[in-house]
Amino acid sequence: MVDGNTDPRKNRIEEYRKKVAVRPLETPKQYRSRVGRISRHRYLMNHTLDPARRKMDLESYQEAVERVSAKHQQVLADIEANTPTFREKQIGYDKARGAYESRTFLEETLRMKGIAPAVGIEDMKIQYEKWKRMSYNLPMGLAQVGVGDSETGPGSAAATG
Repeated sequence: MVDGNTDPRKNRIEEYRKKVAVRPLETPKQYRSRVGRISRHRYLMNHTLDPARRKMDLESYQEAVERVSAKHQQVLADIEANTPTFREKQIGYDKARGAYESRTFLEETLRMKGIAPAVGIEDMKIQYEKWKRMSYNLPMGLAQVGVGDSETGPGSAAATG
C-alpha cells in the first residue's frame, strides 16, 4: 500500500507548488527585461520606415478605401432597389386579402372618384381599369389592378418627366 508521502507523483506536485509559491511576483516590465522582449511602443519608435515603403502603404490603403466604398455603395443601391415602397407593400397586402376583387372596394373607390359603379363586378373592374388608365395616362393593357402604381403614379418621376 502506498501512502501520501511516498507517491512520486504527489511529491513532484508538492515540489512544484513550493517552487512556485516561493517565486516573487514579477511586474510586466521585469518579465520583458528577463525574457528580452520590448514593448510595442518602443519597437515602433525604434523601427524606421523608408519613405518609398510608406508611400506604397498609403497608396494601397487609399485603393482599398475606394474599393470598399464602391462595394458598400453598390450594396446600398441593391438594397434600395429591392426594397418595396410603402405603396407596393399596401397593394400586395390588399391583393392578398382580395380587396381588388371585392364588390365593396370597387364600388366605394368608383364612387369616391365620381364614377357611377356598374351592376356586375366584372364591369366594375373594367371601369376601375379605365379610370386608372385615364388618371395615369397609360396606354391600353398596362393599367392592371394594383400593378405599376408606384412607378407610374401621378407623383412619380416617370409621370412628371
